[in-house]
Amino acid sequence: MSEFDNKNTFEIEHKILTRGDAEFTAMNHMSASYGQLGIRSSFVLNGGGLFAMPAFFAAILQKSEILMVMDSIVLSGGVFILGIFCAALSCGVAYVNYQLAGDGALLGANSELYGFWKRNGNKGNFDLRDFYAKKQEYNDLKAKNFMKWAKYTARGGLLLAIMSYLFFIGGAVAAGYTLLSIADH
Repeated sequence: MSEFDNKNTFEIEHKILTRGDAEFTAMNHMSASYGQLGIRSSFVLNGGGLFAMPAFFAAILQKSEILMVMDSIVLSGGVFILGIFCAALSCGVAYVNYQLAGDGALLGANSELYGFWKRNGNKGNFDLRDFYAKKQEYNDLKAKNFMKWAKYTARGGLLLAIMSYLFFIGGAVAAGYTLLSIADH
């Protein structure tokens, strides 16, 4: 292979990788934005439910009625707190997920670079192709492990976010049942 061919091959590989990386990065940014919006919404919903519920009950109920349903009110508040807790855990898991995915992508890029050097690694009296082949194999394995854990943390973060919304619904339903139980008396 001539020097011209090596240069063209490298430029073509670089263009392909750059275009793919740009599209991948754009999609990840959009996904991250929607995820952040969802988690913020969950915090607002659960926090709003937790703080609005006591004021609402205090405004519409007599003191004797509040004491009668205090256990239900505390249960509703506890469910909202669980929603806030799940939203906070989801944020932490999302942070770990992005770190793992970023590290995996960096290792993958390094691995591709080692692959390029492996193909063009004969430098004077030294044949470095075996060295770069081993480095590429090692980085490929590490990148796969990072990406595997990134998938697990992505699923865990999504599950926690969904649970946070379910706890909001549960807290709202529990507060509704509290109102209905007062209306029955």
